[in-house]
Amino acid sequence: MADQGFGGGRSAVKDCLRVVMALLVVVVLLFGWGIWQLRRQQNPSPPDVRALADSASARTADHAATQLTDHQLSLLRAATPWATYLGTSVVDGCTTELMGGFMASTWTPAGCERQTVVYAAFNGDIQQRLRQLDTAVDALHWHSQQTLLSKLDAFQQPPGDTTAEVSADYGPDPDPGPQPDSLDVSVTQKPGLPQGYGLAGWQAEVNPQASPGNSYRAATVAWQPLSAAALAKAAYAAHGYLLAFTFSAGYYPPPTVPTPADQPATGYAHCFSGSDDCD
Repeated sequence: MADQGFGGGRSAVKDCLRVVMALLVVVVLLFGWGIWQLRRQQNPSPPDVRALADSASARTADHAATQLTDHQLSLLRAATPWATYLGTSVVDGCTTELMGGFMASTWTPAGCERQTVVYAAFNGDIQQRLRQLDTAVDALHWHSQQTLLSKLDAFQQPPGDTTAEVSADYGPDPDPGPQPDSLDVSVTQKPGLPQGYGLAGWQAEVNPQASPGNSYRAATVAWQPLSAAALAKAAYAAHGYLLAFTFSAGYYPPPTVPTPADQPATGYAHCFSGSDDCD
C-alpha cells in the first residue's frame, strides 16, 4: 500500500509538471504573438502609392485637376499681358507618411497632389503692377487676408537684396464652383528668387530620383521642375521683377459632392504631408 501511495505521488508530480510545462508553452507562445503584434503595429506595411497613382480613378481625377489648373493659369496670363512668360514647372505625385504613436505607428491614407508654377518677368512701376495683380486675382474669385499692394514696403530694400519679396496665399471663393486648393502669388526683385522655390519637403519626396524614405512612400506622376539658375538668368536679363503663380490641387481622394443641405463645394480640399493646411 505504501509503495502504491509513493507511486501515486510521483504520478501526481509528473502530472503537475506536465501542466506547468504546458502553461509555460502557452505563455511563451502568447508572449511571442504579442511581440509580433507589437512589431507589426510599429512597422506596418505602407499603402501601395504606385498602384494608386496608376489607377483609373486617380488618373481621371488628375486629368480634372490639370484642366482646372491650366484654365486658371491661362486666365491669369491673359490678365497680365505686361508680363513675359518664362516657363512652367509641374510636380505631380502620390504620397503616404508614417505617423508614430505611443504603442503603434500607422500610415496616413495615400493622397495625390499636383503643383503647377508659372513664371514670368516684368518691368514698370511696381506699385501699379501689384495693384494690377490684385485686381486680376480678385476677378478670378480668389481671396486673401492681405493684398499684394499692402506689402509694398518689402521692396524698400537696398538694390541687390535677394530677400525682398511680396507674396500672398489665396483660397478659392465657394460661389464659382470647383477650383484648385490654393493659389500663391509671389513677386521678387532682381536678383532674388521666390522663397518657396526649390525642391524641398513634398517636392523632394516626389522626385523620381529620390530613394524611398523610412517614414514616407511616394510615386511620381509628373516631374517637370525648372533650374533656378536658368530661371534667374532668363528673368533678369531684361527685367527687374520675377512673378510666380503657384497652384496646388489635391485630386485624390476626390472631393466630396455636397448634398443640398451642405455648404457649397470649395474645390479640392485634401490635406497632404508638409502642407500648412494640415491641422
